[in-house]
Amino acid sequence: MVAAVLISIATSYKLPLSTTYVTFMVAMGTSLADRAWGAESAVYRVAGVLNVIGGWFFTAFSAFSAAALVAYLLNLNLK
Repeated sequence: MVAAVLISIATSYKLPLSTTYVTFMVAMGTSLADRAWGAESAVYRVAGVLNVIGGWFFTAFSAFSAAALVAYLLNLNLK
């Protein structure tokens, strides 16, 4: 609910945002508020955070590489 409200407000002000990031941060904030970060689960939660951040970098690099390849192929075709 909070993520949807934040995304709606940011969209109405035409602010750039990542819906994945907003939803993920709302989920992390909720788990902190619920005191779900016990000593036994902290390692798994930090690993989950690192997996999500790693996924963001992986998808960004993949999109960059794919776009560069398509641009290169189009440039070869035009010459």
